[in-house]
Amino acid sequence: EMALAISEHVFTAYFLLECILRMWAFGWRAFLPFESEGRWNFMDLALVLFTGVLTTWIVPLIDLVAQIETKGGIFGVLMLLRAVRLARLIRVFRDVYIFKEAWLLIRGLADSGRTLFWTIVVVFFVTYGFGIMGLILITEPMQEIASDPSTSSEDLARIASLLTMIGGLDRVMYTLVQ
Repeated sequence: EMALAISEHVFTAYFLLECILRMWAFGWRAFLPFESEGRWNFMDLALVLFTGVLTTWIVPLIDLVAQIETKGGIFGVLMLLRAVRLARLIRVFRDVYIFKEAWLLIRGLADSGRTLFWTIVVVFFVTYGFGIMGLILITEPMQEIASDPSTSSEDLARIASLLTMIGGLDRVMYTLVQ
């Protein structure tokens, strides 16, 4: 645990130093997101500042000085943004020749993003339609049987259990996707 905390500080300092040196070498205009290289520099700077400096140094300092709870709420979201730092690996895949094939795979996935999005939308609506149909076909007969006075208490308990498992449209859709 201590080694991870130390490495977090070391890598945050290293990435911050890298951004400072890049700004010193290329100027602040190289970080304007109007052209390709500027967008990558801007993304790197934003990742370092928000997921590195802010979550590693500033938030714990606020916690220490002001005694504000930083474990949940907006601070929890900021801690979750640390996973976004993996986006820096995209630049490595793009720039290093050894990863040429991996970059082609990433580009192919990115280029097919629009098609994948619409595929997910279509699957959602198909699942939604079948979920409604399943909910009607399954729950209505169960409710009719449950409302019948001649139904035994054992059957009523089973029906109540089944209705609880089916619950609503969200659970039926989840069952259909499984």
